[in-house]
Amino acid sequence: MRHIISMAPLCFLAFSLCFPGCTCNPAESAPGGAAVLRLSRGGVSASHNGNSFSDFSSGLPDDVIPLKVHAGPEGYLYLTTWESGLFRRCHGESSWRNISPKDFRARTVQSAYKGYRKISAFAANPDSPGTIAAATKHDLYLSSDAGLTWKAFPLSGDFKKNQITSLALRGKLGEMLAGTSYAGIFRGTGRGLAADSSGLPSEAYSDTLRFFDEIGATAFGASKRAFLGMSVSGEIFSQEKKGGPWRKIAFIPGRPAVDDIAESMDTLYVSAGGKIYVVEKGASPRPHARLNGIVSSSAIRGATGIFIAGSMEGAPPLFVSTANPFDAAPASSRASIASGKKALYANAAKAGRSIDALITTMEKCGFNAIVIDMKDDFGGLYFPSKNATAKAIGACRRPLDIAALMAKLHGKKFYVIARMVVFKDKYLYRAFNGNFAVGNRATGGPWMGSPGEYWVDPHSEFVQNYNIELATEAASLGFDEIQFDYIRFPSDGPIGLCNYRHRKDAGAYKSEVIADFLRAARSRVPVPISVDVYGITGWYRFGNRIGQDFEAIAANADAICPMVYPSHFGSRFYRNRAAREYLPGLLVRESCERARFLAGSGAVIRPYLQAFNLLSPTWGPGYITGQANAAFEGKADGYTFWNAGGDYSMVLRALGR
Repeated sequence: MRHIISMAPLCFLAFSLCFPGCTCNPAESAPGGAAVLRLSRGGVSASHNGNSFSDFSSGLPDDVIPLKVHAGPEGYLYLTTWESGLFRRCHGESSWRNISPKDFRARTVQSAYKGYRKISAFAANPDSPGTIAAATKHDLYLSSDAGLTWKAFPLSGDFKKNQITSLALRGKLGEMLAGTSYAGIFRGTGRGLAADSSGLPSEAYSDTLRFFDEIGATAFGASKRAFLGMSVSGEIFSQEKKGGPWRKIAFIPGRPAVDDIAESMDTLYVSAGGKIYVVEKGASPRPHARLNGIVSSSAIRGATGIFIAGSMEGAPPLFVSTANPFDAAPASSRASIASGKKALYANAAKAGRSIDALITTMEKCGFNAIVIDMKDDFGGLYFPSKNATAKAIGACRRPLDIAALMAKLHGKKFYVIARMVVFKDKYLYRAFNGNFAVGNRATGGPWMGSPGEYWVDPHSEFVQNYNIELATEAASLGFDEIQFDYIRFPSDGPIGLCNYRHRKDAGAYKSEVIADFLRAARSRVPVPISVDVYGITGWYRFGNRIGQDFEAIAANADAICPMVYPSHFGSRFYRNRAAREYLPGLLVRESCERARFLAGSGAVIRPYLQAFNLLSPTWGPGYITGQANAAFEGKADGYTFWNAGGDYSMVLRALGR
């Protein structure tokens, strides 16, 4: 923990960082009209005018990644963080205090990690001092004494698949709004929550499934009004009375993420895209020149957020996100190595018999990388493994001549990636009397979903270590990158019957199991690690459904490879957004943009693109070039074309030169 510093240089904060319930007016006491906190990786600094800052991090861990500052009554400040917990600092105190209960701790088994879960949403009740709510992605907690004690909020099992992204509280009875990443808005009290999304736009994925866009900010206003702002569209909605329809009242140009929203004197203040806007009835949003001047002068390079505690013209306390917290850190050396790769995929058989033809295609198309199966969808290995478990369970197939393959590919300056399927493994599933297979609750035996899919338990330390050992062995043979696939929980078949017999903590999130595996793998595998994920995983935060939490993976891998094949999105998804010839490019571009929004710039985004004709009415060279161009328009770092049989004739027609 940090040492407590002298408060003499920050004496102004004893008067300026206070809120309703305090005896002072922050707008009057802070020179220049505002007291400002600046967040950056590693700490918080404070200023009375946005120009000269002093350290305000006493009590925070040295490696803290602060996310957002929230104001509470009675002079309380609350700080949410990525993996350091929830902190509180009161008027007159000289240090931040961690008020996280033990339930906020991350669940880990494989690694020695001892951090907290991300605080994904927080709210303080302005009408009930000390009443606060905090969410750790899929769980919700309430405190009535400013965080000294906590009680879990009752959530249904189905609701816990959602990720809570914003909260608001008001009233003596603790009325609550809870925004989510894809399920809309919920309203209730301490006894429970119910959906309240009437009027909010949603996108049909299929005939039975719809998604709402992520709600980045919620707020109660005057009278019975409520407000919310979207994370990806810049849209702002209001609800005039409880249970009534939500109506769009404003749109911030450029589709920035709405980070905070508050009403004061019938005027709405919104922070979005690093700026503060004023929204008045019947008028378009206008930037607040004086407040944005403070934000601009405060947001030096490396700053991730600015909190203005009190300001001129009656504006309420407001937080402005100026950068993704992961953007403030330089890319890891491994991520830099993995960046800029344009690749083809080849199964082991294709790589063994047709490597020269693949090389010719890559050279003509300007590619610089190749992905080759080293552990396939059934757990079969195609490198000369010495692993005792692999030999015992019969996983070692006829290996490729890896030395000759590497000499040929590296001789041409190609970057070589080993694809390794992780939690789908027929050999391990059947071995050891089925001990490591996902269990079936109904029969007591091994579970099977879709025919031919053999899933092993991701919670098992043995399963995880086996895969890490194989990855380390492959890296030692000269592969430049290890790419993990099927790094998730089952998604098809009677998944309600899945019994994870190796689960040691009933409260563990599926995403924590995946993150824990990646954290351990990254510490032992000496080359960059990439992860294949569903394409839709990069659109919304789905972490507790199959374990693919995009931002958690981004924090523990060097590259993410969302499979954004246009044919694999839902039958109705985005079908009304573009003519069919432009839809593939739109889906790829939007996929990459949203993936970048969730991941920040710390991890490489290298999508898998479609090089096969399936549900593709516009199949042809334009289908290929449209995807490739859209990937870079969406700020991807490269791409990989996938054809299961290795037929890249259409790619060659489209991109060959």
